[in-house]
Amino acid sequence: MIRNDFKDGNFPISRTNPVLCLSDQCNLFVAYDRYTLHQIFEIAPIIKCVGIWPGKKNTDIFKLNVATYKNIPVPPAEHKDIDSSPEIIVKLSKDENFIELSYTDPIKEVIVRSKDVNLYNYVKQTGMKQRTIYES
Repeated sequence: MIRNDFKDGNFPISRTNPVLCLSDQCNLFVAYDRYTLHQIFEIAPIIKCVGIWPGKKNTDIFKLNVATYKNIPVPPAEHKDIDSSPEIIVKLSKDENFIELSYTDPIKEVIVRSKDVNLYNYVKQTGMKQRTIYES
């Protein structure tokens, strides 16, 4: 069930699905990607987190487990906007070895290409929707 996935750290944090975090000093922080959420946990002791899930008719809010979300995977800093990308393309060799990853930057609206294996591992680990192309 989707709610159990959210409890396990799989809430799809993005510009359309932000996470609101409340610190012990009653400061409110908004994370639009996993990298920013990780930064928030480093600067303030967070006591509550909720994920916002907008729908066509209704918007839902899900309580997220703070301890779980402190340890979620984080993309490399230069690729923090990948969480909001509408399209991710992974290029693999015939032997299924990683060659390149490209995604559409949602802010600049340009295609970003990377040969960073850490970024590829992040996409696999988080289960982000991707298209795989095999090079011949």
